[in-house]
Amino acid sequence: MIADHIYNNKIVIIDDDDIFSEDLKFKLLSNGYRDVERISNIKLFTTYLNNLETPDILLLDVFFGSETIFGLESNFAEVLKNQNIIFITNSEDEAIYEQIQEFENSYIIIKPFHFYTIDRLIQNILKNQTKLLIKDGRKKHFIDKNEVICFEVNGNYSVMKTQLKQYVFKKSLKQIFQLYPNLDLVQVHRNFAVPKFKIQQINFREKYIIVENTKIPLSYSFKENLE
Repeated sequence: MIADHIYNNKIVIIDDDDIFSEDLKFKLLSNGYRDVERISNIKLFTTYLNNLETPDILLLDVFFGSETIFGLESNFAEVLKNQNIIFITNSEDEAIYEQIQEFENSYIIIKPFHFYTIDRLIQNILKNQTKLLIKDGRKKHFIDKNEVICFEVNGNYSVMKTQLKQYVFKKSLKQIFQLYPNLDLVQVHRNFAVPKFKIQQINFREKYIIVENTKIPLSYSFKENLE
């Protein structure tokens, strides 16, 4: 199967069912999700959380043998509350649904399900998420998408410019477009991309646009992106 789109978002499957997990991972990779990892037990998952790894989406089984994910230490539960989570279960226990309500950015899907059901759910999460994860060196920042002014490429690095600060990370413009589909980015110059919904003014004659009162160069070759 050849994927129509490529997604660089990090997806982590946490499930102790080898057949189910490996099949789901294979289908995700086959459908354009390039960064998919699987964690097979609670111990490895807590180690993952201790290392402050932050995926874009967790596909998290509720049960691990006789244990549930809700039995994790309270500090881990707090970390999870900031994540985009799709809880996976084959249980119809009402208590599980009540516990899931405590996780603000969470969804639930019941086994068995068709792959395209979870694929659509992942796409909706990526499209509608309001917080962007930026890894600036060893630091991680969650940025509200409404704060973004533009992305500027400089050599092998890109700079995200916001209303208050600039963040440097190693991504190409192509990777940025794939990583943040919810920003509705448009390329306006070889080295610049901006959220289209934030453009305040376009000056084709003098070759610039205005975003958040910031002047950004405009290349004529990208004019059609703004029409």
